Amino acid sequence: MMFIKNVFKLSFLVFILSYFISCSQSYNNESDNNSNILGGDGDSETLVAGGIPEIESLFKEEDNICTLSVNDERFWSSQGYTLWKLLPDVPSVVENDFSVEVVKSSGVPEAGYGVVFGSYESYHGNSMFVLLLNTNMQFSIGELQGTSFKSICPWTYKDFITPGYDSINKVKVSYNKYRYEIYINENFAFAFTVPHSSLHLSGKNGYIVVISPKDRLPDETVCVKFNLL
Repeated sequence: MMFIKNVFKLSFLVFILSYFISCSQSYNNESDNNSNILGGDGDSETLVAGGIPEIESLFKEEDNICTLSVNDERFWSSQGYTLWKLLPDVPSVVENDFSVEVVKSSGVPEAGYGVVFGSYESYHGNSMFVLLLNTNMQFSIGELQGTSFKSICPWTYKDFITPGYDSINKVKVSYNKYRYEIYINENFAFAFTVPHSSLHLSGKNGYIVVISPKDRLPDETVCVKFNLL
């Protein structure tokens, strides 16, 4: 199975209000009434495109388990990195639910990891939705478009997210009439609608891992595993 490897820089901003950056589309958001909006334990994020070569060895698949295990200091900087790949053989969320079990074994707790969906090539560069978890029982959702990242749901605490390292969390993205629904461990977490003309509707899915400036590569390893269901 061929993978499309994409590697983009992730710059980390200290001040939480800088989490929000302008983007061309707006979305109608839906969540339950118990959301506790948090700041990702102090790591606010802005995704910024900064091309480096595709590296096929980053994501390794064996027996349906895809593993990213990296301690190469080339993927560390004071601004951080994000590493992601698409799954060209997996149908879009419009055609079928996208369900993945994700496990983080090492790396700083607050650094995000998860899935991307609705990815397509636009005039501004690659555009996709991003669903991130961390080991502190938080999730966030945003849209990466070219060189900007717009928050759709800031870092939010949910008691149904299993905390800690080596814990399995199942994420599922469903679609119904221009409405994306996010489930974590079979619990509804969030939903948002997109315009009828959105190119995200036919986009690809994939995996994503954030390398934080707090990760101490090469002395420590960031390891995340994905199980496509």
